[in-house]
Amino acid sequence: LYLWNCTLCEAFFVSLHFAEVVCRNAIHNRLLTRYGSTWFENATFLNVMDSRFREELTNAVSEERLARPADMTAHHVDSALTFAFWQHLTTKRFERMLWAADGIRASFPNIPNRIGRQELYERIESVRRWRNRIAHHQAIFDKGPMSKHQDTLGLIRWVCSDTGDWISSVSRVPAAISARPAQISN
Repeated sequence: LYLWNCTLCEAFFVSLHFAEVVCRNAIHNRLLTRYGSTWFENATFLNVMDSRFREELTNAVSEERLARPADMTAHHVDSALTFAFWQHLTTKRFERMLWAADGIRASFPNIPNRIGRQELYERIESVRRWRNRIAHHQAIFDKGPMSKHQDTLGLIRWVCSDTGDWISSVSRVPAAISARPAQISN
């Protein structure tokens, strides 16, 4: 079971990697559209943030400025922040600031019309928690891995269907699930 669980966890790396990158870039693009290339200095935006994430952002900006004193950009800050930070920006406190009108559809152009900000938050939460479960070496084989894989691919497709299809085509998750040890029953 441990080896099979490890195989499943390894197989999830690609889809989880792209889900996080595609999602953070989608939200980051929304920030760039709304607040420009120095969005991380916008006082109104900073004041809305939970203190934990404001501190994370401040630290990331400081570290990136130290590493790149002459050429730091918002894109450096983007990749320095955690998935939890980006998820935080889909909470209710940012609804009017980022997601009103067409904000969700601008950032997640393939999201179904029936899905709103709360459901987006919940999908990101589900994918993030799954990623954390894998990162902390917890069992996943008995937690609906195929369903979690579909959720992960769905989040990617909400941003870019081509990327979602590509990740689906290279994913080893279905094969890893099929490699269930013979002595394990459903």
